[in-house]
Amino acid sequence: MQVDARDLFSPKPTVMALEALTKLKRHETLAVLVNDGKAVDELMHLAEERACGFTLEDEGDYSVVTLAPTRPIKVENSLEEALRLMGIAPTSAPTILFGSDSVGQGNEMVGRILANEFIYDLALQENLPGALVFYNSGAKLTQQDSPVLESLIELADLGVEILTDSVSVEAFGGEESVGVGEIVDPYIVVALLSAQPGVMSL
Repeated sequence: MQVDARDLFSPKPTVMALEALTKLKRHETLAVLVNDGKAVDELMHLAEERACGFTLEDEGDYSVVTLAPTRPIKVENSLEEALRLMGIAPTSAPTILFGSDSVGQGNEMVGRILANEFIYDLALQENLPGALVFYNSGAKLTQQDSPVLESLIELADLGVEILTDSVSVEAFGGEESVGVGEIVDPYIVVALLSAQPGVMSL
């Protein structure tokens, strides 16, 4: 069986692979076409956890990952498992959304100062959020030249997920500009938010 997951961001290739693996017949293999390096890593982790044979072929502008299960594979929730393979999982702690590099309404300069202060102060709290999600111009806050980059790195070191929306990343400098955390597809953002007990937007 073959799954074409080219031009798709994680976790979609892994979700598609998991769903396809449940449909394989005995001794059948699954070939996954991908051009996302992160997806290759996640498929490798999937192979290790699910006792699948794993081969990787470079086809130039894409790769072919072949998975060969040694036993039938059952999956209860393919998205949840794919997120776990990425190291992203719903937590009991709240998620905080940053939809702008400026917090609140009114004076934009004051809003930027507040954004910097809030993020810096978050690292000092006893009860940390589970994740910070950055989208739209909020994606600027995770860039390498961000005034809060060190604070975000500290939060990441403390176990807080730092997630930046991929569409916003492309709009504000590209993947190379991001200095901390994971770049994630909007699909992941929505999946994560829908599973969270508490979401706050600043």
